[in-house]
Amino acid sequence: MPFTTLSHTLKDRNLIVFFDLEATQFSHKAIALGLIAYEKKPGDLLFDMEKKIEYHSYIKQSDDIGPVVEEMTGITKDVLAKEGKDFHTVVLEVTKLLRPYKKKYVSYGSMDIKILGCSINPKDETEENFYRNITKNYLDFHTYISRRICNEKGQSYSIVSLMNLYGIENKGRYHDPLTDAVDLMKIYQAYITNIDRDIQLYLEHYSRNPYTNSINKQLTLKILEEGQANKEDLISLLRDNL
Repeated sequence: MPFTTLSHTLKDRNLIVFFDLEATQFSHKAIALGLIAYEKKPGDLLFDMEKKIEYHSYIKQSDDIGPVVEEMTGITKDVLAKEGKDFHTVVLEVTKLLRPYKKKYVSYGSMDIKILGCSINPKDETEENFYRNITKNYLDFHTYISRRICNEKGQSYSIVSLMNLYGIENKGRYHDPLTDAVDLMKIYQAYITNIDRDIQLYLEHYSRNPYTNSINKQLTLKILEEGQANKEDLISLLRDNL
């Protein structure tokens, strides 16, 4: 059965929250947050596209943003001064929006969690609880998908590369946190609904994938027990491991 691990991770949740943070270049403190969340039935992997929550905010920050981040994101001190909110206010607003639900938070890469950790005031109970709630109910989709799909060097794909692989159109600016959150949602949705494409990508650089030991052992065991194994046996194992 495909997507067993994801099914277990999401089985009792009724909201899936895709989020992205932008941060200062050197201190890694948050300067913008974007999220898009969808209601889902417990046990389901897909969600109701009509029942969504969107949130975007710039976040005031006294630390230098850094020239590289300014260039990538278009976020400057003037933008933060005119449109930014205090981090604590953002925490309160997001908490209020999502409070009624049993949530799973999803981002692409561990940097978002690091940014949160660098941004909270550990002496502030509200901010500390916000951080703990996210880390306790978190799925790093980068780690998840990179253990299944890799490039010709055995390395993980970027969000932009995955969008190209699945034929997904970007309709916003990269490094805008809400756009990136929406793109991640589309990648997740494409992965769940395109099993044949998933397996094709899984096989494409299978020999370069550093995370195939478990599948290789199962294939070896089949050979030892039955005397042979073929490509269809491998595809069946990959399907079970999606």
